[in-house]
Amino acid sequence: MEVPDVVSSSPSSFSSLATAWGLLRCILSSCSSGEPRRAPPPPEAKMWAELRFSRFLAGDSEDGDVNNETPPDWLDTKKLARARELHLQYWPLMNNAQVMSLFLSFAFFENTKPLLYTGRSDTPPRARRRYLETALHVHTWALGDIWKPGDPAYRSADIVRGMHRAVGSLLDARDLSRIAHPGQLPPKVRTCGRAPAPEEGSGGGEAEEESPVEEEEESLVEVEEDEVRPSERGGFCPGPVISQRGMAATQWFFVGLIVLHPDKFGLGHLSDDDLESFVHLWRSIGHRLGVAERHNLCAGSLEQVRALMRLVERQYLVPQLERPQDDWEAMSLALYDGLGEVFSMCRYSVWRYYLLHDVLEVETADAYRSLGWRDYWRYLFLRGIYRLANQDQQIHASIRSTAKEEFKKGAEAENFSKQLMYVFDMI
Repeated sequence: MEVPDVVSSSPSSFSSLATAWGLLRCILSSCSSGEPRRAPPPPEAKMWAELRFSRFLAGDSEDGDVNNETPPDWLDTKKLARARELHLQYWPLMNNAQVMSLFLSFAFFENTKPLLYTGRSDTPPRARRRYLETALHVHTWALGDIWKPGDPAYRSADIVRGMHRAVGSLLDARDLSRIAHPGQLPPKVRTCGRAPAPEEGSGGGEAEEESPVEEEEESLVEVEEDEVRPSERGGFCPGPVISQRGMAATQWFFVGLIVLHPDKFGLGHLSDDDLESFVHLWRSIGHRLGVAERHNLCAGSLEQVRALMRLVERQYLVPQLERPQDDWEAMSLALYDGLGEVFSMCRYSVWRYYLLHDVLEVETADAYRSLGWRDYWRYLFLRGIYRLANQDQQIHASIRSTAKEEFKKGAEAENFSKQLMYVFDMI
């Protein structure tokens, strides 16, 4: 469940002189974007969050699908309707935050081992296809009815859930410790995550054109029958590959940055009621995809969910950035190099620096040194767009238009099915 999409605006997208002037001011401004410093959560919300966080940590031993088949009693159609309105208006910025969260996701072997084992995200073309496809599924869920049989969103949720089950069942019986090191990645990813340049006389590098359109089953890595997943081995967790903790963490990647840092993604004008509706949508989606209610990160009031999301961010995700798993950079580069061919503003070094420096506010000396002067100006431009989007509602139409154009062009190049491509008639 990972979602790809980016703000893909360029200076030509903003023809209004007033908008261009506002963007220039936001780019050159050295002041903070004005993210409000919220008061600490009330004691009851803090206690609730701490309890749920303990459950979250313990969820690595529980299967990631509890077979939620019927609509829950708590489903609120008014909140879902409002969440759909918000999605239609702000989907590029929301997707921006979600794809930026993948930097955090890739820091965990728990999250990357299914991706490494199936080989569907280890090169830029494969990563691009995977995350564009995921984005189309997410649009379908947000705009349709995942609880109504016959609805495209219902079918989409079943497809993704079935993929989770198939991959989980396969990998639970295999020894994943064999891919815990970068030496297990293909050479073209192991060093820098980028595909090698074509050799002279190769005619443009046919190797890069190896079909990224493999069927799910064909993309799974072949293993020997004796590679049974050990139940007892030093340093090797016997829990399920796709666990409740893994599913809940993935839920954070769709929700966390938006709820905790809306101003950093041009969404600072959203009200608490808006964010509560957004959270409710993802509570529903998580439930439909098999997240147990006791592990659902969105099951609470907005204050409670914020407190829980903050604990997950600061005590679970951010510390892992100090000791990321070996393939973190390779996976990130494969993703951003792949999406960078579709979305003009998607650049690894720029997005990494913005996430670490502006959003999470963690030590970024290495990230800053990796920025050339062109990428530094791209960073200022990205930050300027977000700051202007907090203030100027008119810019959102330009952002949507440019993002849709690039997204649709990239999706058409992948030849996705009509069952997925129909969302372009809605967004």
